[in-house]
Amino acid sequence: MKRREEKRIARQTSLKQAPEKVSERERERGTDLPKMASFLQSFIDPRKNWLAKQHMKTLSSRLRRYGLRYDDLYDPYYELDIKEALNRLPREIIDARNQRLKRAMDLSMKHAYLPEDLQAMQTPFRSYLQEMLAFVKRERAEREALGALPLYQRTIP
Repeated sequence: MKRREEKRIARQTSLKQAPEKVSERERERGTDLPKMASFLQSFIDPRKNWLAKQHMKTLSSRLRRYGLRYDDLYDPYYELDIKEALNRLPREIIDARNQRLKRAMDLSMKHAYLPEDLQAMQTPFRSYLQEMLAFVKRERAEREALGALPLYQRTIP
């Protein structure tokens, strides 16, 4: 195992030192990244992987018990992009999110779940934050690429 690691490191350093001596096989190894990304994407896709499907099913049932959506689990204090995306959403969506979080905390403290009829009405994977979050991240990446100052900074409360 250690020997393999040493060979790999030696190969990488030789590739960096002499790019003209790279064999065809070693060039092909470098192009496996898109294939690997698609493999990993298929590995976490619930339509293609049974374990991912079971995980999604379990997560859905747990979110339904408390009446939450998956996007409600994002913490605005953890990442500033999430905070910015939440600030840009309409007030009605934010109020509904806060109501769901309060209801979930109340049910958790009471060690109770939503009634079965209300659990059946819940839509845990209906997204309301993903589009705005993707937009904010694209905007931040564009600002960084242009060399502009960040729109928002982390502040200590």
